[in-house]
Amino acid sequence: YHKALKICDSINASYKSIIIHQHLAEYYNSVNQKDSALYYAYRAKKISKNYHKDELLTSLSLLTKIEDNKNLAIKHYKDYIALSDSVQYEERIKRNKYARIKYETNQYIEKTKQLTNQNFLILAISGGTILFLGL
Repeated sequence: YHKALKICDSINASYKSIIIHQHLAEYYNSVNQKDSALYYAYRAKKISKNYHKDELLTSLSLLTKIEDNKNLAIKHYKDYIALSDSVQYEERIKRNKYARIKYETNQYIEKTKQLTNQNFLILAISGGTILFLGL
């Protein structure tokens, strides 16, 4: 992980370093090196603020597990809940917008079919009337 982190730092791939920091934090937490685990977890959180909210959610969840200070753990958990709720709200808005577009498209297709049938019926009646009058 440290070698991968050095490579990410050398090519300025900070987004990819978020996951490496998270994995390092999990590793150090599993071997009971809390200081190192907290360092990498906080680094992951700091970097992930500039990118996707999913990575920030993962970082906050990780900090909640690692943090020994209960007040800070509770703060991270509350931040996690607030961010998770906002992400879900944004997803619902997008889903509703997509559903509305799909519904309006289906209505447009139905109206187009109806107008096509109506035009065909008018054409058939007009053709029949012209043929009848011609005879």
